[in-house]
Amino acid sequence: RGPLSRAARFTFLEAELFAMIAAYFKQRRENRRHSPLLDGHAVMRLLKLPAGPLVGKILRELEEAQAVKAIRSRKEAEKFVCKFGRGLAAENNS
Repeated sequence: RGPLSRAARFTFLEAELFAMIAAYFKQRRENRRHSPLLDGHAVMRLLKLPAGPLVGKILRELEEAQAVKAIRSRKEAEKFVCKFGRGLAAENNS
């Protein structure tokens, strides 16, 4: 046990710490990518809808579009919901 073994251990621990921090931030980015851009309340507010299965259907479609990277921002999500919601409303009124 001399000063060299101590320095080597410190270098090893430092590398491990940086690897753990990098893994944490990578996981955090991954989680953020998969978090929904809008929730049910936002959909109801945008389309002036009551809570119900239609809101769930819109959210599932939005989640699918987000998963295939067709939608990447909240603004794009709002446009998608408005367009998709109008289409569903037209179908329901026919």
